[in-house]
Amino acid sequence: MQTRTNPKAWCVQEIVNPDNKWEKIGKIMLVSYMRKEEIPHLEFYISDDFKHLRGKGIMSREVTKYLKHCKKWGHNRLLAIAKEDNIASQKILDANFFVRISKVDDNYCYMTDLNFSREKINKMISLTKRNFPD
Repeated sequence: MQTRTNPKAWCVQEIVNPDNKWEKIGKIMLVSYMRKEEIPHLEFYISDDFKHLRGKGIMSREVTKYLKHCKKWGHNRLLAIAKEDNIASQKILDANFFVRISKVDDNYCYMTDLNFSREKINKMISLTKRNFPD
């Protein structure tokens, strides 16, 4: 598959500072990196200008809300990538029932299906950990 130089992004949601609703501090969006890709990537970040707001649970709350919208929009299967050293993003993905499916270089690749129940996803996670230990 050919990688896009300018990935297509849609369903973009601006994240605002809880203390100042006019201040946009980051984004959550769906992105397609491959031209024929059918499963979008979930991306989220708080910009470097607002590093002091990281670690306060803002993105955790926003990603959880955003995923509920994804299901309404019909985007049930999602991918996500987190750097090996980005523990905060990994925790957000784990808390939202993304399953780590592989490691490529210094990135962990995750996937979820929003149609699955929490019990089914927990079973998939335990099977994956048992069969593919880190």
